Amino acid sequence: MSSIKKLKYKLLHEEKDYLIVEKPAGMLTHSADGELGLADMLLKDYPEIEGVGEEYRWGIVHRLDRDVSGALLAARTKKFFKHIKAQFKERKVKKIYLALVYGNVERDEGDINFRIARSKSGKMAARPETQEGKEAATYFDVPKHFRNYAYLRVQILTGRTHQIRAHMLAYGHPIVGDKIYRARKQKIKLPCELDRIFLHSHLIGFEDLDGKWVEYKSELPKKLKE
Repeated sequence: MSSIKKLKYKLLHEEKDYLIVEKPAGMLTHSADGELGLADMLLKDYPEIEGVGEEYRWGIVHRLDRDVSGALLAARTKKFFKHIKAQFKERKVKKIYLALVYGNVERDEGDINFRIARSKSGKMAARPETQEGKEAATYFDVPKHFRNYAYLRVQILTGRTHQIRAHMLAYGHPIVGDKIYRARKQKIKLPCELDRIFLHSHLIGFEDLDGKWVEYKSELPKKLKE
């Protein structure tokens, strides 16, 4: 397998049952097509993870797209893996992302409930006029409005593949830097030099094994703040 182009994850918090790490943009969550991912790095640094969860992605309980950065939760024990997976299934895990989108978002907050299905092209498609696909729920609020953009705080209540990206495109406000989920007439010209999607996993919250609600944050990378 190839290297990860010198990309490294950052440890945000460590407990005996789990880890909270910050994945940089450009790094895969788990290996694919011969390229190493975050899961491989975690297994090397925390060998006890082997056997927790699924093979080739030991410890991984959720994923982030390659070009998405931010907080990611990994399990260190089988007990916690089962515990947190149940919370994901029951939609009890809180996940908040930060995003910059194109256009003037008129509402200060809103819900997007378009169903999501894989299109013929292989992309995930969210269409308000169809009932086909899997249920998907996204909530957003707008902390800042700009002339041609809006800065959003996005919470996903379901965890569909490319959910935020597909939902924002269907809503008419694709995410800045997204070269896949963008309107056909959308110009790729960005407000600044940006070689990635402006989408960051900011917060993850859940109930630990003691029944205590905990939350962990990852701040915007310097490149997205500029």
